[in-house]
Amino acid sequence: MPKTYSDEEKQEIRRKLHREANDCLQHYGVKKTTVDELVARVGIPKGTFYLFYKSKELLLFEVIQEYHEKIEQNMIKQCEQLGQALTVDLLTQIIAEGILSVQNSCLKTLMVPEEMETLIRKLPDEVKAEHLEDDEDLMLEMLGKLPLRNAQIDYKAFSGAFRAIFFSCMYQDEIGKENFYASISLMIKGLLLQLIQSGEENESNK
Repeated sequence: MPKTYSDEEKQEIRRKLHREANDCLQHYGVKKTTVDELVARVGIPKGTFYLFYKSKELLLFEVIQEYHEKIEQNMIKQCEQLGQALTVDLLTQIIAEGILSVQNSCLKTLMVPEEMETLIRKLPDEVKAEHLEDDEDLMLEMLGKLPLRNAQIDYKAFSGAFRAIFFSCMYQDEIGKENFYASISLMIKGLLLQLIQSGEENESNK
């Protein structure tokens, strides 16, 4: 019969699983991180792991999401601190630095195509759909800081374009590491300028 855990014990086990999953992601990646490794580090039976998560991929994705949200909230905070002083160039810098910050986090494991495919392939469709919705909500919140005067903008398309820039991190060698920051900054600024232009055109066509 499975052991019964108190709410406090459950919180502590979840906290430890997240900590060890974060460490495993950074050192081993998705493929080489195993449930056996995680439970050994946390000191729980393997059966207990499955009381919390149906798969290692769901745990790893939850940890990745947590860090992703931290990056997002930091970007939003920077935008709010700038207030009316926020310009396209400053927002470009905030987004570019946010994208590059993944290189020093558990998110860096997703910058290897095989690792990304391994994780995404094992995730339920509803989890992936929820992640896309969260990305679009962030885009709406951040771009709400720009002078966009019309809501008839295809934010889903622009959100997808920004995700494409993020995933270009997988190909820094091909793009050129020495010019990568400048390259993604050009793409980000181009998208932001298109957004503003779209807003202005929609406003003038009223």
